[in-house]
Amino acid sequence: MNSKKIFYWFLAFITLFVIPSALMYLILTEKVSLVDMPPVGLFALKLYMAVDYVVLVLLVFAWIKR
Repeated sequence: MNSKKIFYWFLAFITLFVIPSALMYLILTEKVSLVDMPPVGLFALKLYMAVDYVVLVLLVFAWIKR
């Protein structure tokens, strides 16, 4: 693997696993309140999670197909 491909996989790992798990941890430990969040923030969070799950499914599908 060349360094560019490793860097892309590292960015994908951060985007698809680290950020969502950190968000879920903060929500579950009630350090981030979904009740007091403005509607735009809640929409942005839901949009990010939806895009994240779609990209994750596509990556898993491409990995299985390969």
